[in-house]
Amino acid sequence: MRGDSALRIAVRVLSVLLGSLFVLAVVPSDYRWPVAGIGALALLVTAGLVTGLAGRPRLLAAKVSRLRPGATVIAGITTIETRGDARVSGAVDRRWDELGGSPVVLAALPDRIEVWAPGEDRPRWAITRRPDFPPVAVLASMPTGGIAQVQPTPALLITDGVSRVTVIPVYSGFNASAPHRAQAGVQRALGELVGA
Repeated sequence: MRGDSALRIAVRVLSVLLGSLFVLAVVPSDYRWPVAGIGALALLVTAGLVTGLAGRPRLLAAKVSRLRPGATVIAGITTIETRGDARVSGAVDRRWDELGGSPVVLAALPDRIEVWAPGEDRPRWAITRRPDFPPVAVLASMPTGGIAQVQPTPALLITDGVSRVTVIPVYSGFNASAPHRAQAGVQRALGELVGA
């Protein structure tokens, strides 16, 4: 599930809960406390779910850091293009949302940049580092406001001329694909990759 989708879901659930509180005003007093308790429990579960989803890229980054000590590790989310990047690179694209937003981590080593996905103990694929193909900022596709609407979003493209990956680096929790946050994440990741 995409971080942006999780935030939208949380807002909708919160709206429902606020509407439920309004309904409490018309519920007979004998039932108000049980209904309010259920509403509070739903709010806590929603908050925990949204917080957990927002932290998934960072949890994956911590795992990759342990498996690749010394690597520059960049947490991110996939874009609509990332699944195609996997196929072009000869890798599988399973468990990645076709609309983007799935956790992904890049591990930059001296000779290559590895692409990691959740639940795996090795990278899905690697891109050879070549001076003639430096990482670049691009505009990638991310849905906004629903499946039918796609907006160009700043992203990071890494390629060696054969394999490639397009991701949005994540350095903050929610709404990482918002253009201003995505742009800041791309610039920070480019700076980190230059030094790696």
